[in-house]
Amino acid sequence: MLDEGIKEKRKYCTPLQALLWLGMKQLASKDYNPLENYSLRSLLVKAWDFSTDDWKDFGKVTDRLNSVEAVTYYMFSRIDYVYYFSNPGDIVTANKVFNSNGGNCCDQASFFVYCLTKNGYYARVIELGEISHCVAFFRDKDGQAYTHNNTLKKLVTYPIIQGPFSSYNEAKRSVIAAWPRKR
Repeated sequence: MLDEGIKEKRKYCTPLQALLWLGMKQLASKDYNPLENYSLRSLLVKAWDFSTDDWKDFGKVTDRLNSVEAVTYYMFSRIDYVYYFSNPGDIVTANKVFNSNGGNCCDQASFFVYCLTKNGYYARVIELGEISHCVAFFRDKDGQAYTHNNTLKKLVTYPIIQGPFSSYNEAKRSVIAAWPRKR
């Protein structure tokens, strides 16, 4: 739990905050022990209630989304794909994606990158002009390279992360090669 995110960069310890929220909701009982068979995702499913005021402030929420798993779960649960064409570089701000709970592939990749870079990770948007698509490229705490593609959530089950890759270029080639082609 304490190792989630980059300790030196994060403002919150997301799992401990979630555990506190569970205790305040009195869900942590002898019938449900969040530490038994612990996974961050299962803890977040029980603890995060997006209808509360805790989820209305962009700065606080993006501070809380301080690990790959936390951002992925939040986006999978809250951010919908909204199709509209945009030119490369016309990426909507992370704040707009947050407020609208949606965006196209480039907007969503930008939101993911914003949350991770704010919390000390290396991340950037990969613009794939060949297939008119964007994904997020990031390195985990150990330096392993991955891609995150929230727009796949309608096609695949959780998680929506691919890798590890040896480089940015390998990640880009892999996404392009795997992209569904019209027949």
